[in-house]
Amino acid sequence: MVSLRRRAEQFMLAGRMDEALAVFENMLADSPNDARAWSDVGWALYDLGRHDDAIRHLKRALEIDPERHEAWTCIGMIQTDPAEAIRCFDKAIAIAPDHWGNWHLKSVALEELGRVEEADACFERAKSLDPKVFASSG
Repeated sequence: MVSLRRRAEQFMLAGRMDEALAVFENMLADSPNDARAWSDVGWALYDLGRHDDAIRHLKRALEIDPERHEAWTCIGMIQTDPAEAIRCFDKAIAIAPDHWGNWHLKSVALEELGRVEEADACFERAKSLDPKVFASSG
Protein backbone atom coordinates (compact mmCIF):
# COMPACT_ATOMS: atom_id res chain seq x y z
CA MET A 1 0.00 0.00 0.00
CA VAL A 2 2.92 2.36 0.67
CA SER A 3 4.02 2.24 -2.96
CA LEU A 4 0.50 3.20 -4.07
CA ARG A 5 0.48 6.13 -1.63
CA ARG A 6 3.86 7.29 -2.95
CA ARG A 7 2.55 7.06 -6.50
CA ALA A 8 -0.49 9.16 -5.57
CA GLU A 9 1.75 11.70 -3.82
CA GLN A 10 3.94 11.90 -6.93
CA PHE A 11 0.85 12.63 -9.01
CA MET A 12 -0.13 15.35 -6.52
CA LEU A 13 3.33 16.95 -6.67
CA ALA A 14 3.12 16.92 -10.46
CA GLY A 15 -0.27 18.65 -10.34
CA ARG A 16 -2.04 15.57 -11.67
CA MET A 17 -4.80 15.61 -9.06
CA ASP A 18 -7.31 13.50 -10.97
CA GLU A 19 -4.77 10.69 -11.21
CA ALA A 20 -3.84 11.06 -7.53
CA LEU A 21 -7.51 10.88 -6.60
CA ALA A 22 -7.97 7.71 -8.65
CA VAL A 23 -5.09 6.01 -6.82
CA PHE A 24 -6.36 7.16 -3.42
CA GLU A 25 -9.87 5.94 -4.27
CA ASN A 26 -8.47 2.53 -5.24
CA MET A 27 -6.66 2.38 -1.92
CA LEU A 28 -9.88 3.28 -0.13
CA ALA A 29 -11.81 0.58 -2.03
CA ASP A 30 -9.22 -1.97 -0.88
CA SER A 31 -9.30 -0.73 2.75
CA PRO A 32 -12.67 0.86 3.52
CA ASN A 33 -11.92 1.06 7.25
CA ASP A 34 -8.59 2.86 6.79
CA ALA A 35 -8.92 6.39 8.19
CA ARG A 36 -5.81 7.56 6.37
CA ALA A 37 -7.27 6.43 3.04
CA TRP A 38 -10.47 8.41 3.74
CA SER A 39 -8.36 11.42 4.68
CA ASP A 40 -6.18 11.09 1.57
CA VAL A 41 -9.25 11.02 -0.68
CA GLY A 42 -10.62 14.03 1.22
CA TRP A 43 -7.45 16.04 0.64
CA ALA A 44 -7.39 15.15 -3.06
CA LEU A 45 -11.02 16.19 -3.38
CA TYR A 46 -10.19 19.45 -1.59
CA ASP A 47 -7.37 20.10 -4.06
CA LEU A 48 -9.83 19.52 -6.91
CA GLY A 49 -12.27 22.04 -5.43
CA ARG A 50 -14.84 19.38 -4.57
CA HIS A 51 -15.30 20.66 -1.02
CA ASP A 52 -18.59 19.00 -0.10
CA ASP A 53 -17.24 15.60 -1.11
CA ALA A 54 -13.98 16.36 0.68
CA ILE A 55 -15.74 17.18 3.95
CA ARG A 56 -17.78 13.97 3.75
CA HIS A 57 -14.59 11.89 3.34
CA LEU A 58 -12.70 13.79 6.02
CA LYS A 59 -15.53 13.38 8.52
CA ARG A 60 -15.58 9.64 7.79
CA ALA A 61 -11.83 9.53 8.49
CA LEU A 62 -12.51 11.18 11.87
CA GLU A 63 -15.28 8.68 12.65
CA ILE A 64 -12.81 5.85 12.15
CA ASP A 65 -9.88 7.60 13.85
CA PRO A 66 -10.63 10.78 15.81
CA GLU A 67 -6.86 11.46 16.02
CA ARG A 68 -6.49 12.29 12.30
CA HIS A 69 -5.44 15.90 12.85
CA GLU A 70 -4.89 16.48 9.15
CA ALA A 71 -8.60 15.86 8.55
CA TRP A 72 -9.49 18.72 10.92
CA THR A 73 -6.87 20.87 9.18
CA CYS A 74 -8.40 20.32 5.76
CA ILE A 75 -11.95 20.85 7.05
CA GLY A 76 -10.74 24.14 8.55
CA MET A 77 -9.20 25.19 5.25
CA ILE A 78 -12.54 24.64 3.51
CA GLN A 79 -14.47 26.86 5.91
CA THR A 80 -15.49 30.30 4.67
CA ASP A 81 -16.19 31.56 8.21
CA PRO A 82 -12.87 32.27 9.99
CA ALA A 83 -14.43 31.50 13.39
CA GLU A 84 -15.45 28.05 12.17
CA ALA A 85 -12.02 27.53 10.65
CA ILE A 86 -10.43 28.40 14.01
CA ARG A 87 -12.64 25.84 15.73
CA CYS A 88 -11.35 23.18 13.32
CA PHE A 89 -7.72 24.27 13.67
CA ASP A 90 -8.09 24.17 17.46
CA LYS A 91 -9.23 20.54 17.19
CA ALA A 92 -6.20 19.77 15.02
CA ILE A 93 -3.90 21.54 17.48
CA ALA A 94 -5.38 19.60 20.41
CA ILE A 95 -4.41 16.38 18.62
CA ALA A 96 -1.05 17.53 17.19
CA PRO A 97 0.18 20.55 19.19
CA ASP A 98 3.64 20.44 17.60
CA HIS A 99 2.43 20.69 14.00
CA TRP A 100 3.43 24.16 12.80
CA GLY A 101 0.91 24.26 9.94
CA ASN A 102 -2.13 24.24 12.19
CA TRP A 103 -0.77 27.15 14.21
CA HIS A 104 -0.02 29.10 11.05
CA LEU A 105 -3.47 28.51 9.58
CA LYS A 106 -5.06 29.53 12.87
CA SER A 107 -3.01 32.73 12.84
CA VAL A 108 -4.34 33.60 9.38
CA ALA A 109 -7.95 33.01 10.45
CA LEU A 110 -7.47 35.06 13.62
CA GLU A 111 -6.03 37.91 11.59
CA GLU A 112 -9.08 37.81 9.30
CA LEU A 113 -11.20 38.39 12.43
CA GLY A 114 -9.01 41.33 13.49
CA ARG A 115 -7.65 39.42 16.48
CA VAL A 116 -4.11 40.57 15.72
CA GLU A 117 -2.42 39.84 19.06
CA GLU A 118 -3.73 36.28 19.10
CA ALA A 119 -2.77 35.88 15.44
CA ASP A 120 0.76 37.08 16.17
CA ALA A 121 1.08 34.64 19.09
CA CYS A 122 -0.04 31.74 16.90
CA PHE A 123 2.32 32.79 14.13
CA GLU A 124 5.22 32.95 16.59
CA ARG A 125 4.29 29.48 17.85
CA ALA A 126 4.31 28.17 14.27
CA LYS A 127 7.74 29.74 13.67
CA SER A 128 9.11 28.22 16.87
CA LEU A 129 8.02 24.76 15.78
CA ASP A 130 9.72 24.88 12.37
CA PRO A 131 11.98 27.93 11.95
CA LYS A 132 13.26 26.74 8.55
CA VAL A 133 9.80 27.12 7.01
CA PHE A 134 9.70 30.76 8.05
CA ALA A 135 13.37 31.60 7.52
CA SER A 136 12.70 34.12 4.75
CA SER A 137 9.69 35.77 6.47
CA GLY A 138 10.16 38.89 8.56
